[in-house]
Amino acid sequence: MKKITLLTLLTLAIITLKAQDDSFNQIYNKKNQPILPEKGDWVIGIDAAPFLEFIGNMALVSGSTNDAPEFAFTAQRPGQLFGKYYVQENKAFRIGLRIGYTASSTKDGNFTDPNEIDILKQNALNIGISFGVEKHRPIRKRLLGYWGYEAGFNKIPYVGTGYMGTSIVSGKVTFDDAVNDENNYTDEGGNTYEVFARLLVGAEYFVAPKISLSGEFGLGLGYQNTGERSFDSSAPFAEKIVYDAGFSEFSISNTASGAIVLLFHF
Repeated sequence: MKKITLLTLLTLAIITLKAQDDSFNQIYNKKNQPILPEKGDWVIGIDAAPFLEFIGNMALVSGSTNDAPEFAFTAQRPGQLFGKYYVQENKAFRIGLRIGYTASSTKDGNFTDPNEIDILKQNALNIGISFGVEKHRPIRKRLLGYWGYEAGFNKIPYVGTGYMGTSIVSGKVTFDDAVNDENNYTDEGGNTYEVFARLLVGAEYFVAPKISLSGEFGLGLGYQNTGERSFDSSAPFAEKIVYDAGFSEFSISNTASGAIVLLFHF
């Protein structure tokens, strides 16, 4: 019922935007610079959350240090980049890229021989890409509404408790015992692969000439497949242990954007 309600609201929002006047009148600032997008504009976008957090901290009375905006491109917190090209003043092709990579190596003295070093390695890749189309409609001066559609692909690494059960691991994990090879192991698999297609509706506000903030909501179809997660020890006679069998799922899901995107038009 919730999904049906969301789909109904999204459909109504798209119909409302499509029914509005198609006329697209450019507006200018005091220096006669165009504020809204124009045909032929290229757009680069980034997640605005770090900037908003920085500005918000400036507004608070606090003794803590307000560090500069920080962008993370790790597997656990991937960064998001966006691009658009306006084929008309009210129509744009869009591309989205999400990427994060984590590689860590932890060294520790060996219990048997402190002069030797054990090494625990983890590496994980989180990546996604999408392509779509936006149709814009003026709402009020600097505020534009838009609707559109997109399709894409995501690869999400495993994040959870490892087979040893002592800590949270991400991606592929390997352990190299400097003294006894029989203690070596590999913990890997469990990646999730997803394909999706969805409708979307959003709003974009131009805070300055060719600089805007946008946010959107989407609803669509998705298919996910999560592979098995296994533990493979180097000990004699040890067998590969599958401790998470994975799953596959076909779903209709909402994709409310938790991020506000900062867009620069060129």
